[in-house]
Amino acid sequence: MGVILGGGLLVGCKGKDVEGPGVGREEKAEQEVVEGERPLLSEEGVAVVESTEAAPPREVEPVQPKWSREDAGFARYLPEDTEVYVEARKLEFVWDLFSDLKTEEAVERLKLEEIAEATGKDAETVKEWKRRMEGDFEKVVRPLFGREVFFAARGLDWWIQPYAHYQEVVYPKMLQKMVKRAADGDFFMGGDEEQAEELVGELMEFMKGQMDAAGGKPVLSVQFGGRVDENRQEVLAGVQGWLEFVVQEGSPFVKHEFTREGVRWEGLKLEWNSMLEEASAGADLKVFGEADWKQLREMAEDLPLVVACAEVGNYVVISIGLGEQSVETVGAAEQSLAARKAFDFLTEYERGTVLGMAWMEEELTGTLHKLQSWVPVWKGVAAGLEESKRLGTGGLMAKSIREIARLSGEKEAGEAHDTVGALILKDGLHLETRGGWQGERLDLSTPLVFAAALEQWEEQPFLRAHWKERASHGEKSVKQFEEAMNVVGLIGKEISEAMDAGAEELEDGAEEDGEEVPEVERERRLAELMRRDFLKAMENLWTGYRDHFRTALGEEAALLIDLEGEAPPIVGFEEETLKRGRIPRVAYIRPVKSRADLEAAWELWRDAGVRLLGIFSEAVETPIPFPDTMSADTNDLRTHFIPMPFATDDFLPSLSVSDELFIVGSSKALAAKVDKAMREVKADQVGESGLLMEVNMTSWWDFCAAWLEAGMANRDKLKGLDPRARKEMDEPVDEKDEVEDIEELLNRDEAEADDVAGEEEEEAGWGALSLPPFLDLEGLEGPEGLLRGWIGKARWWKGMSYRGWLDDGVPRSSTSIHWGDPAGAGSK
Repeated sequence: MGVILGGGLLVGCKGKDVEGPGVGREEKAEQEVVEGERPLLSEEGVAVVESTEAAPPREVEPVQPKWSREDAGFARYLPEDTEVYVEARKLEFVWDLFSDLKTEEAVERLKLEEIAEATGKDAETVKEWKRRMEGDFEKVVRPLFGREVFFAARGLDWWIQPYAHYQEVVYPKMLQKMVKRAADGDFFMGGDEEQAEELVGELMEFMKGQMDAAGGKPVLSVQFGGRVDENRQEVLAGVQGWLEFVVQEGSPFVKHEFTREGVRWEGLKLEWNSMLEEASAGADLKVFGEADWKQLREMAEDLPLVVACAEVGNYVVISIGLGEQSVETVGAAEQSLAARKAFDFLTEYERGTVLGMAWMEEELTGTLHKLQSWVPVWKGVAAGLEESKRLGTGGLMAKSIREIARLSGEKEAGEAHDTVGALILKDGLHLETRGGWQGERLDLSTPLVFAAALEQWEEQPFLRAHWKERASHGEKSVKQFEEAMNVVGLIGKEISEAMDAGAEELEDGAEEDGEEVPEVERERRLAELMRRDFLKAMENLWTGYRDHFRTALGEEAALLIDLEGEAPPIVGFEEETLKRGRIPRVAYIRPVKSRADLEAAWELWRDAGVRLLGIFSEAVETPIPFPDTMSADTNDLRTHFIPMPFATDDFLPSLSVSDELFIVGSSKALAAKVDKAMREVKADQVGESGLLMEVNMTSWWDFCAAWLEAGMANRDKLKGLDPRARKEMDEPVDEKDEVEDIEELLNRDEAEADDVAGEEEEEAGWGALSLPPFLDLEGLEGPEGLLRGWIGKARWWKGMSYRGWLDDGVPRSSTSIHWGDPAGAGSK
């Protein structure tokens, strides 16, 4: 029955008095139980122990300690300003997957001879490469990377800043000139050497400023390696041997040794100046002037490339950095990267469940986010349009695009946080993160109503996702769209004026030649349509969105996909057969604030559609009517759709609207089911907040199995379509036997597999296909047996889920992969 904990007290054994809480009490009680004493409950409800020699010892599950900074791996030796750190543990199972790998064959696949020829190496060098690779694999590589590996970097943000400056300042200037040329009708996109040299010079000045700010000694380094508990000196010597092998006659590297923070590093050094001098003398890069090359040489003068290895704690470490100052470790854990407060996040998890972890510093997070900005693009386009001499409305377009740029900047604003992530193996595989970029788009704090309704779904859907956007983000999007529609209208005006000008040229030419040109009237008519109907259509589209549609819907949204739809008629399949198969059904759901606004938006959009189709009809000289729609009502839910052949309630692209719901989907029946679920949810019932997503793979495997059965039920017709089909397709298939056959194929040794792959089939059919050994169908009851086996094997993957939310104002996310026992194949 076990040791009972009650009221914070642990009861002793063998009739002893109750003891107070203290260190070692649980361990003591567990030890007594294991030695043959069975705990029982007394009348007072406390645990006592009755001795019995016949009782088998109870296996006590050890208490898993929580993760602590002592478990932070090589992060305990890294400086606190490390920007990126990634580690992976428990790698033995990965190596076991390659336990049969023949090192000699792996080395041969590297095609070292071709590499040597490309790099000017001789045959002896290739032979030495092979000898070292084959000899050092088990002695060096596997011990180094066999249990725990890591990668760390410092100075990345400093070195990314020049690229960020290029994107923010240099790129818009280049884009400005390209847009101006295109707007003026010059589509030649050749290089402008004068401008390129100017922009390169500007970038070099920025880099020089960066160097001055860093005192001429910026830090950039990457470190990687692994934990080696045994034969560490042998592994270190093997790595050093490889570095020494690189230093050969004619190599730009020289042997180099140095000591940093009490750690002895041995390796190589590469001076840049000689290489830059050769490049500047022989390069045909006109964008680099002599001053630029000189500046590059000055910046690189005190920054040699250092590649070295060392023993740090029980790790073998390889470091690559610019200058010795970049190669750094710390001895005191309280001054290390692991001491950062963000690592408190990992103390929630048990030590033994952590497979790996990752870290990114907040400044680097912010810089990487800046690189995704569209603001520089819009600025460059606006400047180019404003300078155009040909576009009469270029200035007005530029004004709207600058407003789009300003709003984009506001939408891209946010806050960067230190990021910590962990890969957890417990009841599935989980990726847990805390930190990163917190933008303004998603509302991660407000509970979700749709989530509460769809959590009560009768059958778990294949996919459901829930999120809510911030109202402020939506307002900025509306303003951007308004400016974009203004630009479209100005473009339409430019096109209509150009068409008028073209018609006049045709007419003038016809008068001079004394001929009639029928195209003139058509061009004028199209120009009039562009002026009248196109601009009116754009106005209606925008007005319908701005004044009605955006205010008609709430900010919350949900996406639902299930696999329970009834299949429509399919050529070649009988109706009874199709009842076995199912089809996906999709629904995108939003809450409705004003149904009247939705109807008003539709009237404006319908008018816009009629006008645009009229323009297109005139252009192709073929009448194209606007399609008529139909509707069907289910309670308060009205479904609008365009009539189509073979439509069913589960195969009907449509729009469903009620006073509470707006549903765009592929199934009228699914929309009605969503409406019913929302009616049943209580007014005060809400789900979790944040961004939620769930994928149920069990329903997917059932979906695949159902269609396989439907196909086999219709195999008589399928046989008629494919004369190669084997007669065994008519025979009954035992799923268990098929799985056993597949396992037998997968376990064949390599020699037998090669023989099977090389055999020639005497009988044309499914087995005559040239397939890899594990796909060979010999011995199976047709291809359906193989598919059944795959579905059965794949049922171990039950699904996955994701949730993103705010944890004390900091972004938090959890991604999980769920699995179960594949022995239960065939069961849900």
